[in-house]
Amino acid sequence: MTQLDPRLNPFREDLAAVSLQDRVRAPRYAEAEVRQVAAPAAPIRVAPRFDAPLATEALSGELLSAYEFREGWAWVQLHEDGYVGYTPVDCLSSMIEENTYRVSARLTYLYPAPDTKRPPVTKLSFSCRVAPIGRPEGRFVELSRGGFIFADHLVGIRERAKDFVRVAERFVGVPYLWGGKTSLGIDCSGLVQIALQAAGVPCLRDSDMQMASAGEPLDPVNIEAIQRGDLLFWKGHVAIAQSADWMVHASGHHMEVVVEPVRRAIERTAESHGPLLAIRRPLVEQMAPPAQKAPAAQQPPRKGPAQPAATAAKAQASAPAAAPAPSPGAAAAQANTQPAAQPAPANAPAEAQIESAAQIVAAKIHASLSAPPQQRGERAAEPQQGHGQKPRPAEKPNPAGTG
Repeated sequence: MTQLDPRLNPFREDLAAVSLQDRVRAPRYAEAEVRQVAAPAAPIRVAPRFDAPLATEALSGELLSAYEFREGWAWVQLHEDGYVGYTPVDCLSSMIEENTYRVSARLTYLYPAPDTKRPPVTKLSFSCRVAPIGRPEGRFVELSRGGFIFADHLVGIRERAKDFVRVAERFVGVPYLWGGKTSLGIDCSGLVQIALQAAGVPCLRDSDMQMASAGEPLDPVNIEAIQRGDLLFWKGHVAIAQSADWMVHASGHHMEVVVEPVRRAIERTAESHGPLLAIRRPLVEQMAPPAQKAPAAQQPPRKGPAQPAATAAKAQASAPAAAPAPSPGAAAAQANTQPAAQPAPANAPAEAQIESAAQIVAAKIHASLSAPPQQRGERAAEPQQGHGQKPRPAEKPNPAGTG
C-alpha cells in the first residue's frame, strides 16, 4: 500500500479524516467542516503554537476543511493545494462567500471609507480573493466583509496571467520568509506556486513536490537548453528561469526575491545545496516576454555582462501587473449579480484531485521517509537557501535548520 504524505493527507496518531478511514488506523475519525479564510492571510503551522515553524499560508478567501478545533487552533487541510497544518481559529469564518474578484496588485490597502486620507484597516496581498458589493464610490468598491478597496487593484476571479514568469518578477525585493506566500514575505516554492496559480496552473506547495510533479522533466546537465519559464531545482530550493541566462527566485542566501545569472547561482548553490538536480518545464503555453515597456532587467542579452541583482530588483519591482484590472463600474456590476454569502462553492478541489496529486509525488517522497533526516532533504539538514521539504506536522524541526 502506498504510504501517505502527512503534509497532504489529514491524519495523526490520534485523529484522521473520515475520508481516510479505509487507509489509516486512528483512535477516532472526523468529518470535515468547511471554513473560509477571513484574515488577510492565515498562517499554517506545523504545530498548534505561535512559535511553531510556518509551513505555508492561506490567503484571504481561500477555503479549507477543518477536522479539529482545540484551544484556539484548527487542524485543517487547504482546498487549493491539499496542505495540512494548524491555523488560529480567529483567522477563519464559517460564513462561506462566493468571491468574484482577486487582488492583482502586489499589495493593496483596505480602507474604512472610500478615502485615501483615512488610516487603512489592513493590507491585502496578491491573489487574495474578495467579494465586492454595491456600487462603486469614486475609485473604490466596498467588500462584503467590510472595508473599501481600490477597484483598479482587482481582476475577475477567473482571469489568468499570460506569463507566470512576469508574475514572479513582480515580487522582486519582497523579503524571504520561510513558509511565506504573500507580498510581505515569501519563500522559493511559495513564489513558484503563487506565480503558476495566477496563470491557472495547479501547483503543489513544497519544492520536493514540485520537482516530482511540475511539468515535463528535462536534462539538468544541459543548461544551454533552459528556456523562460523552466523551473530549476536543487536539494531544498527552486528558481524560475527568465531566460537561458537569468533567473528569479526567493533566496534564503540574499534573504529576498532577487534576479541573478543562472550560471553564477549554480556555482554558488553547489557549495551549499549541491548540484542542480532537475529542470522541469511547466505545462503552460510558453510565450516571449510581453511587448509592454519591460525593464531591461527582465530580458538581458544572452552574451552581455552579469547584471547586478540589486539593479534587476529595482527594475523588476516596477513591472506592470500581469492581468488588466476591471473598471470600478464593471466590478460593481458583476458584484451586484453575486450574493454576499453562498454555500461552499463547487469549484473547491475534490479530495480525489488532491489524492491524485499526492500519489504523483509519493514514490519519490516516501522512498526517503525511512532514511535519516540528513538523507531526506528535510529542513534540519539544509543550509539556508530555499523552502524545500518542510517538517511533517507532528515533528519538531531542528533549531539548526534554515530556510
